[in-house]
Amino acid sequence: METLTFNQTEQGLQNTQTETWTFRRGIGYAPVQALVSAIAVCESYVYQEILTNSKIPFTFQKTTVSYERVTTGSVNPLKTVTVTFYVQIPEAKQGLATRALRLVQANCPVTQSLDPAIKLSEQLQLI
Repeated sequence: METLTFNQTEQGLQNTQTETWTFRRGIGYAPVQALVSAIAVCESYVYQEILTNSKIPFTFQKTTVSYERVTTGSVNPLKTVTVTFYVQIPEAKQGLATRALRLVQANCPVTQSLDPAIKLSEQLQLI
């Protein structure tokens, strides 16, 4: 399983492993890493918008995305993708923020574009 991390900065979410978009495994992003990065960043922006629209105060720290690929066959497409949001939320609003996770996939154009066979999940890590 591989995990990518995206830290919140003033310029937006940034990957901490590389500063380039070179598409070559070991030097920059492999195409599958670019796809899971797009999932993570899109879902992060969607979740932040949901929290804002729900008037839930938050401080967004980072997002990680872990994924597994099908190991049989020659193509090895994505099998599972788990996006974890690291967010500071007042205790009184944490339950609402957790329930809001169910709205992310339906409102993210990237996840809506994926093969339904890919198992997607979102997690909230309160900090």
